Amino acid sequence: PTISAFETATGRRFEKNMQLLVKVEVTYHSVYGLRLRVIEIDTRYTLGQIEQERRQVLENLLKQHPELIRFRDGEYYTANKKTVLPEVIKNIALVTAPNSDGLRDFMHELENNPYGYHFQVTQFLTRIQGKGAELDISAALEQVKKKAGQFDVLVMVRGGGSGLDLGPFDTFEPGLQIAGFPIPAITGIGHERNISVCDLMSHTKVKTPTKAASFIIEHNAALEEAVLGLGEHILNQAERQLQ
Repeated sequence: PTISAFETATGRRFEKNMQLLVKVEVTYHSVYGLRLRVIEIDTRYTLGQIEQERRQVLENLLKQHPELIRFRDGEYYTANKKTVLPEVIKNIALVTAPNSDGLRDFMHELENNPYGYHFQVTQFLTRIQGKGAELDISAALEQVKKKAGQFDVLVMVRGGGSGLDLGPFDTFEPGLQIAGFPIPAITGIGHERNISVCDLMSHTKVKTPTKAASFIIEHNAALEEAVLGLGEHILNQAERQLQ
């Protein structure tokens, strides 16, 4: 229960080489010697460490790549934010984990949209959790970048009900790639209290894979509504002139 509570509070899996502040009970046995029983793990200490690492990554990005990233009035402005969404989003490059909830949720929302829109989704499946996953994410992003001219947007999603293992999205290299990505990047990798470095660098951030799909659907629907409105306006004007 102590470890589960720690993972829920910090959004990180309990694993080797973590720095922790713990309250323990020390006992001594004549045969087995000293024994430490963990009573409580101070989550505030770990959260402070995570936030410190995240802030350091953001500082490094700003210092090393001012041509791509700027910070003004409490917000990050990146080259990717300056890219323009096409009027119709049709071809999507999707970066996510294979057989994941994020993949299923995103595709289900797209395929069951109420407007009957059809999308072409190319999946770039990769490991997105665990130690060293940032290298796999970077490799997948590099694959998309080589074919960027074939896609309207990049979508990066991460599913599941827990907020664990957001660490790879708070690292330098994926953040840098998103900041300078040549087509608009839409991220749906966090939850209500999680905003990753990749989220901050992207063109558009949403909370979940489902909302990433909804954003694309509603973006297209806005154009359709505008076109239909113009059609109605033309008809009304024609009738008025005929009268």
